[in-house]
Amino acid sequence: MSYGHWNLDIEGLLLSLDTRSQSHRYETLFLFLSRVHRALSLP
Repeated sequence: MSYGHWNLDIEGLLLSLDTRSQSHRYETLFLFLSRVHRALSLP
């Protein structure tokens, strides 16, 4: 399994965590976790 694209995801997540909006933060975290779950579900 390749982790090359994960760096961009983590950078985007950290950038989003810097925002002041709490709801946006949780939405971003949920999207990130769902993306990780989808990646782990791949054979």
